[in-house]
Formats: sequence, structure tokens, C-alpha cells
Amino acid sequence: MTHPSASTGSAKFPFASMDINPSSRFQEDTAIQDRNALSSRVLPPERNEQPVKPMKMIRHNMDITSPAAKCLYREASDIFLKCKADAQLDPFTIKHSKVYEPPPNARTFIWSLPVETLSAIASLLGVGDLHSLTQVSSLLREIAGPLFFANRNFSTSLQETCYLRVDSPNFDVLMTWRRMDTFCPPRMVLCWIDVDVRPAQLSTFLHFLQSIPQKSIRFITLFWSFDILTSLIFPQITNFLENIRASGCEELTCMEFCHDTGLSSVSGLTKIEVHPASNGLKCFDASSQVFFSPQLLPFTIQTIHSSSLEKLGLRRVGLSPAHWDKLLQYLSMLMLIELWVDADCALGTLIRFLACHPDIKKLHITP
Repeated sequence: MTHPSASTGSAKFPFASMDINPSSRFQEDTAIQDRNALSSRVLPPERNEQPVKPMKMIRHNMDITSPAAKCLYREASDIFLKCKADAQLDPFTIKHSKVYEPPPNARTFIWSLPVETLSAIASLLGVGDLHSLTQVSSLLREIAGPLFFANRNFSTSLQETCYLRVDSPNFDVLMTWRRMDTFCPPRMVLCWIDVDVRPAQLSTFLHFLQSIPQKSIRFITLFWSFDILTSLIFPQITNFLENIRASGCEELTCMEFCHDTGLSSVSGLTKIEVHPASNGLKCFDASSQVFFSPQLLPFTIQTIHSSSLEKLGLRRVGLSPAHWDKLLQYLSMLMLIELWVDADCALGTLIRFLACHPDIKKLHITP
């Protein structure tokens, strides 16, 4: 039989039949207290269903190595870091990060490539393609321009740009160079005109002169070795010379390297109409018989009369002594200080001319 006191005790004290470990029960109670205390401190009051009054923690009796305590600390740490992140990022919370990928139909432009890549591409092109590339945009012109100049043997170094040497096939290079950021107007231009020069090339050179402020180019020298009077583009050459005269340069030198084209003449000198004009020309050197041909004589006389010349060179012009006498009697240049003439000019003609121009300090006679 069961003792009465045992059943009574069991009914009155139910826990008497349970296996109670005091140490385990204490750790569980302590963990519950710590959890409630941390939740009330970390979470905002509005997120707690019922605010919990802070409780005093008995740290000296807490076993931090127990699984329950470790789980508690991990959970509290996660809550704290989550609240801190929300406070820093809100309202610009980063939900996710994604590497930018352009849409499938998006356009990709060539100038978005690095300059080194564009230079490497340009170096593979030929002369014609490089010229086309310089006309696409300012960026591609700066990249392809130096390669284009090198292929055309056109020097743009700072040491040589003061004295530019260019032949008629390279006249188209001038406008490309003009639009470069490194462009610097040259002081002197030496031009060689080939026998197969085209009107478009002459027009390009004139556009180059017009694009530069006046008086930037002080000296222009023209060379040729063919008879321009019989050239198919002689009218364009005449217009070419007239535009150079009006460009604002100070010295214009024209030299021909070919056989004599025949006896020059000043016939009809008095019939030439001289139109008043002004230009900055101070020196005119006409070393060719074509300037005293019937086709170019008006240009020669107009240049001499419309300019305030300080230097005049008339060498290898093919005039006879009588034509020299007639020409010098017709000319009047009050500012002239230096003169070149051929040996065919008679001494008496020179004396009379010098008497009318007392400011002449230098006289050169070409044999």
C-alpha cells in the first residue's frame, strides 16, 4: 500500500515527483532575465509589445559558456547590428547591388574607348583613311593628325613651324593642321607649285590664308618649274596670286625655275588701269619673265602701285634696255629703299630713277 502521506504530499506539492537540478534551473532563469533586459535596451520602445523594466543582472553567477547563453548573445548581436544599419542607411537603404549592364540595343560610340586604344586603331590605317578620320571629330583629329602628317611628310614641329615648307600636293594638309589644338601660325611659308597642281589645291591654300588673322604670315615665297602661261589653270593661278597679295603678308617672292618663255615686254603699260587698293606688302620680288607678259603685266603693275613697297626685285624678267627705261620712268615709289634690277637696265636709266628716289640705299644688279 501506498502511505497516505505520500499521496497527500504528491497532491499538495506536485513538483515533489519531478527531477529538479538546481544548477540548471538557475542558469535558465538567468538567461531569461538577460534576454528580457537586452531586448528592452536594444529594440525601440514601439517595437516591444510590453516595455520590460530593466532588471539587475547577476553576472557573477552566469555561465557564459553554456549553449543557451551563446545563443542569446548571438541573437542580441544580430538585433543590435540590424538596428544600427537601419539608422545609417534609412531612407536610402541599399536593397541589393548589381553590376551595370547596358541594354541589348544600346549604342556604343567609338570615342568612349581609351585614347591609347584609339591611337592603336589609327596607327593601322592608311593615309587616305587617316585623312578621313581627322574630319570626323576634334578628338579623332587630335589622335589621327600626327600620324596623318607623318605619312604625308608634313612637319609640324615647333622648331620648323616658323618656316613652313609645303608643296601643292600637301595643300590639303594645311586645313587639318589649322584646326589642331597645337596649331601656331608660321611666320614664313615656302610653297612649291607642281606642274599638275589642281584648282582645288590652290583654293585650299587660299582658305588656309583666309582662316589666319592678317599679318600673322609675314613672308610667302612661291616656286615653280613650268610655264604657268600655258597651264590649263592659268586663270586660277592669277586669282591665287591676287589673293596672296591681299592676305596681309609683308613680303611676296615669286621665283620660276624653267627655260625662258620668250622676250618680255611692257607694251600697253600706260593703258593698264590701276585700281586703288591697300595691302600690307612691303617687299615684292618678281624673278620670272611671266610677270611682264601681257597676261600678268596688269597684276605686276597693280601690285607695285597699290603697295607701299620698301623693297622691289625685278630679276631675270627678260626686259630689253628700252623696256627698262620705259618701265622705270613710269614707276614712282616714294618709300623705296632697296632695288634689284637686271644688268640689261642701262646705266642712264638707273641714274634718272635714283635721282627721283633719293631714299634708295641699296642697289643690286643681277648679271
